Amino acid sequence: MNIIRPFIVIIIILTIISCANDDSRQETFNTVWQTVNETFPDSAFGGKNWESIKSTYEQNLSGITSDSEICSLINKMLFELNVSHTFIGPISEIQQKASPYMFQPGSPGFDIRILDDEVIVTRIDNPQVEKSGLQPGCELVSIDGYPVEEIISEASLMPPYNNRYKHFLQTEEVLRHLYGQPESTFQIEYEDVNGSVQSQKIIRIARENSIVLAPEIPPIYLECEWRKLENEVGYLRFNAFQPENPTEVLAALDSLSDSKGLILDLRGNNGGSTSAQQAIGGRFFADTVAAAIIGTRHNDDTLYYYGSHDTLTGPVVILVDEVSISAAEMFPAAMQSLNRATIIGAQTPGAVMGGDLIFLNDSLCLVHPIFSVKTVQGIMLEGQGVIPDIEIALNKELLSKGIDTQLEAAKDYLKDKM
Repeated sequence: MNIIRPFIVIIIILTIISCANDDSRQETFNTVWQTVNETFPDSAFGGKNWESIKSTYEQNLSGITSDSEICSLINKMLFELNVSHTFIGPISEIQQKASPYMFQPGSPGFDIRILDDEVIVTRIDNPQVEKSGLQPGCELVSIDGYPVEEIISEASLMPPYNNRYKHFLQTEEVLRHLYGQPESTFQIEYEDVNGSVQSQKIIRIARENSIVLAPEIPPIYLECEWRKLENEVGYLRFNAFQPENPTEVLAALDSLSDSKGLILDLRGNNGGSTSAQQAIGGRFFADTVAAAIIGTRHNDDTLYYYGSHDTLTGPVVILVDEVSISAAEMFPAAMQSLNRATIIGAQTPGAVMGGDLIFLNDSLCLVHPIFSVKTVQGIMLEGQGVIPDIEIALNKELLSKGIDTQLEAAKDYLKDKM
């Protein structure tokens, strides 16, 4: 299937354009509009008049004097389409604005989610952080003196416009203040489980297992953890569908092959490669199956999971939440539609368009959608995301008692099925 790109929003096409004068700004505007006009998966543009949208924004070009202004104007035009993987911005911000889970080399040693408008610690990954007194259920108040309410308000909202993707973008904004360079420090104030405000300096931990996907893209950092839970249930968490041949994830599945049931934790997984999805998905089917419909401007193609002799046959639960996006929505949607997994957690954002990254010049780049994704039943995932079979939210009070309600629901479900 030739339209499936190795990874989403990573393909590089180089076009040299400068924004130094009126003519070049017009050329940049035209290049962006025409690129989307020729490659947007839906020729009807979701019912929007793309020509009329161009005219509306083009008349404002005369007042543009900087890259930031041209980006702002073009993004307003692009956002009219209300789909993911669609924006223009400075190349210098690729690493700064990219997923902290994947691209930042220094980890804070804990994870967070926004629960009822509060930034709550959900998991501790480093014993030193745990010794500091921080624990699941604590509420972050400030980071380096910045109130978390202000940090959340600084999140740049973009399509798809729904509350789930809004929460994803707000969570990512907080994470950008928590992740950073290895051995660097940050100061947090937090309300502990007893309601007292505490202050703690945290040292960021160097992350290992980095890979380079393309010379123009910063390295990404892969996380993969697996273990056996009670009742012979396997548990596997990984943060990206990368690389194309995800050997570590496949090795983990091999290690868990004798489990009576399996939990795949994709909470916080920010997506990645369709090839990685196929490699992982193939482990759950003895025969080749149609997993998704990939739509481009000119035709629909089918994404297949190729059956494996190392088939995992037991019941499977996949955990998802509002920070599971892109390929981490495609995969559970496919497994759900094929009745091969039960989905537990919170509905995902629906940021599932496949996109290309174009370098417009030495300072600006464009991400634009080139394919859409449907389930084999024809359900469009963009904007809708994955609706869990069992919807359950994390709970601040129960987290403070060491109870992950979503994980516990998965274990309870498998206990009844085994």
